[in-house]
Order: sequence, then C-alpha cells, then structure tokens
Amino acid sequence: MQEELKTLPGWQLTADEKAVDRVRESLELTPDVERHRTALDQHLTEMKKVRDQQNLHIANKQAASQQLARMLTDGRELATRLRRVAGANLGLKNEKLVQFGIAPIRKRSRKPVVLPPPQEGEGAGSGPPKPAA
Repeated sequence: MQEELKTLPGWQLTADEKAVDRVRESLELTPDVERHRTALDQHLTEMKKVRDQQNLHIANKQAASQQLARMLTDGRELATRLRRVAGANLGLKNEKLVQFGIAPIRKRSRKPVVLPPPQEGEGAGSGPPKPAA
C-alpha cells in the first residue's frame, strides 16, 4: 500500500479506495451516498484492471528489449564468424576481403630514398667564400 503512495496514479487510487471504505463504514449515516459510492467502486475496479494491463505491457516491453539485446549479440557473433571463415577461405592477402570488412595483408610501400643535393666547396672550409685579390 505504501508503494502505491509513491506514484501519483497509485496515490490517487489509494485515496479513492479509502474514501469508499469510509462510506461503507458509515453507511447508516449517509444513505443517499450509496449511488455515488457504487459508481466510484466500479470506477476503481476498472482503474485497477487498466493498471494491471499497463504493468503487463511494461513487462512485455522489457522482455522484448532483453530478447532484442540477446539477438543483437548473437548477430554480431555470427557476423564475426562469417568474416573469419571468409578470411580463412580466401586467404589473408586476397583483396576480396574488403567486401567483408576485413583489411587484407598488403606489402608496405617503400619510401624513395632522397639524397641531399651536393654543396659547393664541400670540405673547403666554413663560412662565405673569400673574394680574389
């Protein structure tokens, strides 16, 4: 009963139930209220049915979400197996592996060796050239 007080619809339902119970206890004091009490009692019964139905939908939604998560994990595992089998059958160097999302093993391209340009007067000394006298 205390859990129902935490949520607004539960609180309203509990308060309405208490009102019906109070009317039942003092029925001899308020005989003209019976019609309204009966209507409220029927309404509360319908509200409980709808609440139970809502809880069922929440549970079904949670179960469906869990099932979908399991299926997603299984699908990823199956896709990984497919890629690995394709890699084993085609070979690790085959370019068709790209179709399966696998990078084939390729030779490394070598960088061309660039030689520095020769400098004038190499080894003749350092500094600027001296003018001829």
